[in-house]
Amino acid sequence: MFELIFFFSGSLCDTWSGQGYLLPVLDTVLVRKSCRRRGFGSQMLENFCSTFYSENILGVSSPLSPGWAAVCRGFLQQREEYRDRLYEVEAPGSWTQRRNIWLNIQLGRYTLCINEENSRASGDRKKNDGNCSSQEVRT
Repeated sequence: MFELIFFFSGSLCDTWSGQGYLLPVLDTVLVRKSCRRRGFGSQMLENFCSTFYSENILGVSSPLSPGWAAVCRGFLQQREEYRDRLYEVEAPGSWTQRRNIWLNIQLGRYTLCINEENSRASGDRKKNDGNCSSQEVRT
């Protein structure tokens, strides 16, 4: 039997406004809870970036969740060649609607939760001290 572990979708159009993006954008990412922390997010990001290898700028739809920002950080730490190419974008993705993800990570503009655990008893998310950085100063 086949079990869906993850999926992602790209977009040429913002679903809320109907505006078209000016660049390839990774729009939706979902990894089954039981399969998280196994590198699937990085695999999806790698697949997305390699699919559009000829594009100078690639987008990830805004806003980035703390978990996805952590995936981007890990990916960009390993793949320096994408640091100048990967941007958080709002539709339609003109230069004033793009923010370089690596730069904003370095400036501490994202909340990065590296190691979130699910509490089996309560079902609530529990953040491990020392592994979660709450430095969100978005404007």
